[in-house]
Formats: sequence, structure tokens, C-alpha cells
Amino acid sequence: MLIKDIYIISTILSLFALQDICAQSSRVKVFGDYSYVYGDSETLLEAKNICYSMAIREAIESNSIFISSTSFVTHSQLNDLIQTISSGYLQELKIVEEKIEGRNVYYKVEAYVEPDVIKASIGREVKRIKNNKEYQSIVRNDIIKVLSVKKQFRSDGDQVVSVVYKQVKPYTQTEIMIDWLDSDDIPIGGEKGITEKRLRKNEIRKVQFYIPLGAFSYRVWLHNQKE
Repeated sequence: MLIKDIYIISTILSLFALQDICAQSSRVKVFGDYSYVYGDSETLLEAKNICYSMAIREAIESNSIFISSTSFVTHSQLNDLIQTISSGYLQELKIVEEKIEGRNVYYKVEAYVEPDVIKASIGREVKRIKNNKEYQSIVRNDIIKVLSVKKQFRSDGDQVVSVVYKQVKPYTQTEIMIDWLDSDDIPIGGEKGITEKRLRKNEIRKVQFYIPLGAFSYRVWLHNQKE
């Protein structure tokens, strides 16, 4: 191998190493811990899921960028932001301590975040909230009318999109579709839920969709949708 070739390869390797060092230096380590006492109506698995989710929440909320960027949002909006960050912006998330003593469950987690990325993602989400895109997605067809679309936490700590609808055409089913979008509003997947069959006119029901990893926002739509 020529000396010139060795020099070129060495330079390329050095650039990759420098890029990796810069990427590492831009990250910040965050910690979060939570203790949860569960009741008779809950299982240990449910308690562990809740405790783990809350420890992650504590880790996110401990970051100074998150604190300064969310000082003006409401509690429900804050939940949406935390779910967005925990589903796609925590790197190398792991449990560093776990304790179970009787009905008390304790978790401590650590992860890395990139402050600039977090700040940008929060800015996009806050803008979406201000524009009320979530509520502009309410739609209808000849069979149902969608009354509300919103994110909710389940008792197991998972977050879902809950779609509440009212029956328009009695005893008729239809499909409710949801598209999952990334931070650039590009579809990354989709699902469908089927409404109940034996509903009279004006009866109200709910369909829930688990939010997949990497989903930043969503769009709900119906077949033969009306404006």
C-alpha cells in the first residue's frame, strides 16, 4: 500500500472518530427514579410498568432544556410532550436500579438526550398544539361522527390515542383509520379499528390505538369521509 493511500485512510478514520466524539459531547446524561406503592386491585406487573414510566418521566423533566421550553404549556400538553420524547428521543435508556419490597416498587433509570434535538422537537410539538391540529382531525361519514381524538394514559403506563365516536346510522359498522407520522409529518405506519355492530343512533363508544415507537403525531380518518 502506498504512503499516500495510508494517509488518506488515516485521515478518513480520524474524521469518523472526530465525528463520533462530537456526537458524544453533544449528549447529556439524565437520571430519573420513582417509587410506587400498588393496591389490591393492581398486579405487580402493572405496578412495575407504571413505576418504570414515571421514572422515565422524571428523567425527562430533570433536563434543563425541557424545563425552560415547557414552562408555559398545560398539564395535558406536558403529558403529550413527555410521551413524544420518551418514544423517540431517549438514547441508551436502561434501568440502573430496581427494588421490590412488599407492595413498594422502585426504579431508577438513565439515558442520554441531545439538548438541541429535544429543544427542536418540543418547538414542533408546541406549534402543533397551538394550531390545534389534534382537534381539527375530527371527521364524520354516513355511519359515525368522531367527537374527540386525544392522547390518554392507561393504568399500565402506556399511552394511547382515544377516538370517541357517535353512531349516526344504526346497527352498521365502519372502520376508523389512524396514520402514524414522524417529526416531519411523514407517515410511518397505520392501523384501523372497527366500530361496534349493534349500536343504535346517537349511542357513543370509544376505540383506542396504542402509540407505536417513533410516532410523533397522527391523523384520524374514515372511509367516505365528509368535510
